[in-house]
Amino acid sequence: MIANTISRRYAEAVFRASVSLNYLEAVNNDLAELSDKMKTSREFRYFMLTPRIKKNRKKELITKLFIDKFSEVTFRFLFMLIDKRRQEYIKNINEYFKILYARHHQRMDVTAVSSTVLTDNEKNTLKQNIEKATGKIISIINKIDSSIIGGLIIEIENKIYDNSIKNQLESLKKEMVGV
Repeated sequence: MIANTISRRYAEAVFRASVSLNYLEAVNNDLAELSDKMKTSREFRYFMLTPRIKKNRKKELITKLFIDKFSEVTFRFLFMLIDKRRQEYIKNINEYFKILYARHHQRMDVTAVSSTVLTDNEKNTLKQNIEKATGKIISIINKIDSSIIGGLIIEIENKIYDNSIKNQLESLKKEMVGV
């Protein structure tokens, strides 16, 4: 819980700074690359997280590694994380930043859980209906769960709309049993 709060605050701060300084696209790309590097390179993750390497040495090496890649805003943000020993939150900060970035561009990912793969026509219909309701550009992510039997479970920004047959049967069962 505390990690999420910290990550969210840092993501919001760097997002606001990147928007106001007109570096949004660059910072978005930089954070994605940094997060990916933390995930895929054991050596880089150790380098970033170990307290054995002094803060100034980390900053020097990061500057050498990313001088031609990262924006000034990203360097300042990363150096602040290093100074405050918050590098462990980079992945979560990136996740929250992506949400803010998508909202800024009026985009939203929607997960549609179905018992079988949705056809392109079904995805397009669902996409158009949700876009009309939300006013945002939607990307549909289709997940398969055969246990729902039929229907859909739609996940939109942490809200779940369960119109699955499994859910309907469970509701009917509760009604019949009187629970």
